[in-house]
Amino acid sequence: MNWGTGELGNWKDFIEVMLRK
Repeated sequence: MNWGTGELGNWKDFIEVMLRK
């Protein structure tokens, strides 16, 4: 798995969605 800025962006979005469940 490559952790690039794009990957981190998706990760942050995913985390925000989970936190705003």
